[in-house]
Amino acid sequence: MRGASRLNIFVTGGTGFIGSALVKRLVQEGHTVWVLSRHEQKSSTSVKYIKTPLLGQPLSSAVFDSVDAVINLAGENIAGKRWSEQVKKDIVVSRLNTTSTIVEKLKEVARKQKKPLSLLNASAIGFYGTSLQKTFTEDSGPGKGFLANLCQEWEAEALKAKEWGVSVALLRFGMVLGPNGGALKSMALPVQWAVGGIIGEGNQWISWIHRDDLINGIIWALDKKKEGPLNLVSPQPVTMKSFMEELGRSLNRPSWTALPAPLAKLLFGEMAQEMLLEGQKVIPQRLSEAGFTFTYSQLDRALQAIYSK
Repeated sequence: MRGASRLNIFVTGGTGFIGSALVKRLVQEGHTVWVLSRHEQKSSTSVKYIKTPLLGQPLSSAVFDSVDAVINLAGENIAGKRWSEQVKKDIVVSRLNTTSTIVEKLKEVARKQKKPLSLLNASAIGFYGTSLQKTFTEDSGPGKGFLANLCQEWEAEALKAKEWGVSVALLRFGMVLGPNGGALKSMALPVQWAVGGIIGEGNQWISWIHRDDLINGIIWALDKKKEGPLNLVSPQPVTMKSFMEELGRSLNRPSWTALPAPLAKLLFGEMAQEMLLEGQKVIPQRLSEAGFTFTYSQLDRALQAIYSK
C-alpha cells in the first residue's frame, strides 16, 4: 500500500490484541493514526491517543475534523465472562453506542467537508448463525441466536453512515489467531498442560484467520475503499477435531482430553452452545475473487509461525 494516499485514520479498540498490531502496521504504511482509548496513553509523532469513553457520550467535533477513515474495533470482550443477561447487555451496548457515536461524528464531518470518508466497522461471522452442513459466503443471509442478532444490529448501526456518502465496510472476523492473545491463548493453555482437547463432538467448524492476514485484509479494504460485508477468514476452515490435533502437534503436547458437551454447557452456559459446540464454515469469497493473497491459508503454517516466535 506504500505510495497510496496518506490518511488520517481514527481507530477505536486500538490498544487490544488486534488493534495494537493494526495501529503499528498503519504507521508503517505512512498514515497518521489517532487511537480513541478509554485509558491514558502516551502519544508519539505518528500515533496520537485520545482518552474518551466513547460509549454514547459527547466527543469533540474538532477531534474528527481531519478524519479520512475510521476503523471501529471497540466492544466488550465477547468471551471474557459467562453470558448473564447483564453481560450480554454490556456486549451489545458497548458496540452499538460506540458505533452510533462514530456515525454521528462522521455525519458532521460529511456536512462540513466534501471529501471521501470511510468507516470500516468490525463485525463477526457469528452474523450467519451456526451450521454443520452449510457453507457461508458474504451473500448468505443472517442466522439466529445472540451473536447473529448482535452482528445484525451492529452492522445496521454502521450502515447509517451511508446516508451521508460515507463508504462502509463490514469486517466479519473469524477466530483470530496470533501470539499472546485472542482465543488461541485460552485454547492453548490446557493443551500446554496436557489436559486440553476436543470440545463437544469435534465436528463443528472453526473458521479462523491469522492476525497478520486479518490486518492485511483490513488494509486492503481501506486501500480499495471496499463497501459491504467482507469475510476475514482463511480459505481453509477446519473442524474442532482437526484444530485441536494441529494445535497439539504445534505445541508438541497431547490433545486427547475431551470436554463433553454437557460439561461445556455447565461450565460456560449459553456461550458454550454458540461459540464452542456449534460453529460455521465460512469462506472469504470476496477476498478470493479479488485475488487477495493469504500468507497463512493453512492452519499448520499459521500455528508454526505463531509458536516459532
